[in-house]
Amino acid sequence: MIYKSILNYLFPILAYLLGSVSPAKLIASSRKISLEKTGQNPGTASTYRTFGLWASVSVLIIDIAKGLLPVIAARLLNLSEWTVITAAILAVAGHNWPIYHRFRGGGGLATSIPVIAYLLPMEFIIAFPIAVIAGFIKRWIPFGGIVGLPLMVVLVFIFREPLHLIVFAFALSMLILIRQLGFISNYFKKRASTVKFKPEK
Repeated sequence: MIYKSILNYLFPILAYLLGSVSPAKLIASSRKISLEKTGQNPGTASTYRTFGLWASVSVLIIDIAKGLLPVIAARLLNLSEWTVITAAILAVAGHNWPIYHRFRGGGGLATSIPVIAYLLPMEFIIAFPIAVIAGFIKRWIPFGGIVGLPLMVVLVFIFREPLHLIVFAFALSMLILIRQLGFISNYFKKRASTVKFKPEK
């Protein structure tokens, strides 16, 4: 049908626009605070540190919903699987590079994790606990993504997933890892600045 053809093109765009909504930035803006100027990633963790538990819970729920809703809606409308994964990828891209906020967004983990759980449940069951453990050991949340995302890509081949889900796993991993490069660089710079070198005798 013609309307489905239109939706197949329109849905990913709508997913990006929805993903571009940044609840963390909206809360910070309403209180006249810039999370970026404080050097914080506009997400759940920074909202918790700055505004407390309930504000961070609200941010988390919205970040999860804006990733899941387009994907679930696309499947309920029986749109193509390529539309489903494109909507998922662009929802995360919107979170990372939001059009409403000068393309400066969050790290993408809160929006991508529920989408991965929905589209790749077996891979999620294996990769997510390992990623959590890695992040806990390192005491650095993005490290969990650095470990878990490549593992997810390996698992989609092990489980012989269809091509569209392989593309989804690879594209989503690249989106998040590219966005995390700045945070990774800052992390190592801070670590380097805390190292005390003893003069040679």
